[in-house]
Amino acid sequence: TAWYLDKIVSPFGNSIAFSYRQDTTYTIDLGSPSDERVGVNIDCYAGSVPPVQVGPNLSSRRRYTNVSLDSVLFDNGCLVFDVTKDRIDLENGKRLNQIDYFFKNNDGSYQLSPDKSFTFTYDYFQGLEDNDMGPSYSDTLVNYRMKLLSVQEQTEGDTLPPHTFSYYENVKLPSKTSFARDHWGYNNGKTQSIGLIPGFWGNHPFYDDVTLSLSGADRDPDPAFTYAFTLKEIGYPTGGSTEFIFENHTFDLPKSQVNDYAGVNTPQGLDSLETTHSLTPS
Repeated sequence: TAWYLDKIVSPFGNSIAFSYRQDTTYTIDLGSPSDERVGVNIDCYAGSVPPVQVGPNLSSRRRYTNVSLDSVLFDNGCLVFDVTKDRIDLENGKRLNQIDYFFKNNDGSYQLSPDKSFTFTYDYFQGLEDNDMGPSYSDTLVNYRMKLLSVQEQTEGDTLPPHTFSYYENVKLPSKTSFARDHWGYNNGKTQSIGLIPGFWGNHPFYDDVTLSLSGADRDPDPAFTYAFTLKEIGYPTGGSTEFIFENHTFDLPKSQVNDYAGVNTPQGLDSLETTHSLTPS
């Protein structure tokens, strides 16, 4: 069901080769269906096949062959990726600790120590427990999400000041099992929703004097919750910084084609539809 990159060859014959490491086999029981991922040892230089989807019952679970990047080889050096399995927000999840660059000598050998290294530091967002899903889901697997704090470069023994990252954390995301999502999948703070099918009201397609009404989840966007845990600022080694400010997109209703004048959950006028139907930048 998916491909991974094996090699890039330029018109001049230069090549970049990608090597992968084997993942362990594990089953995720979170949600339905459960996902079972199967690691496989793949020789990237022998024309390996892409991951295939297998399993005893494809209608109830999915099984994956999973690989992760180990190194990248190119004409004058290589990159080595240091990855560990110590994440608490993903079952058997991995995080990238460091990337090392080794220079290639004229005789084809590599330097014993890296010429450059990039070190990554992390922490976790702690979300809100979703009481609607029951106490069995109130754990780090569904309530925590890893965040990048800094990237720091080391060159020939000198450690440079890091790039730092900060986030909007005054509003928290709910757990990963929560149905508090707007029409585009972003957080809308409606933790009382018990499903994803939205409510509906509108005119009957055949009888103008009849109104249809169906209860359901509140999928309306809410800018006060959309930006939860999004990137706020990048700090640079030079001392400068870049700040990110987000707002929800809107569209012009009079210039848009709408299949009907239905609202969501509760009746409202046409003027309010411009603010309730919006799109959020990723």
